[in-house]
Amino acid sequence: MKNVALRIAAQEDPVGEAITASFDDADLALLQQYCASLDRLRETALFQNGLSPMTGLSWTSAGMALTGKPYSNAELHELLHVLRPVLLANEAASYENASGLLGRRFKNKNLSKHLKAIRFIFDRGELASYMQVTIGDQKLFDDSILRLWLNGVQYHTDAEKAAAWAQIEKSLTTENARALVMNQLHGKVSALFRLEQLVKFVLDEKSGPATPPAVAA
Repeated sequence: MKNVALRIAAQEDPVGEAITASFDDADLALLQQYCASLDRLRETALFQNGLSPMTGLSWTSAGMALTGKPYSNAELHELLHVLRPVLLANEAASYENASGLLGRRFKNKNLSKHLKAIRFIFDRGELASYMQVTIGDQKLFDDSILRLWLNGVQYHTDAEKAAAWAQIEKSLTTENARALVMNQLHGKVSALFRLEQLVKFVLDEKSGPATPPAVAA
């Protein structure tokens, strides 16, 4: 059993409060596997070349234009392959399980707020706090658009979802749809690394540190 202390700081309380939690060997193995998956992510070509979110959104006479850094199908498929163990909730060391474990062990309101802020980025992406665009009833800056693509044409081949994605491509153009996909994946990756910072606090700290490290709520 490993006892870990963290100090949760906030804008209104920069000193923060110290909180503690205990992690057993199974907990630590899960968190170690989560970090190992992110180390694999760092080795992908897209990450090495600078994984980029959508860089621009404009309206033209032809409709909406989304701008993003170009990427190949091979780069995309490699990224999806290494993301699978952390994106799919039923995987042992998924984002879902790692985040849930930290929340259960620490049981602290301010840490819960920190985890919820990361989850918002994971679920909805980095632009959803600032803007939203819809096509019909479909939000474009939302996890549902990425799940539609994954279940329709990537991880699964659901015919109904594939047809819905084809309609998105028809409305946006294939190039714009690719930029949108990468934008949402970038949000997932950003959230994964934000959570990793907290995971590494747990893994790297000695049991019961006298001066616990700070995490911003």
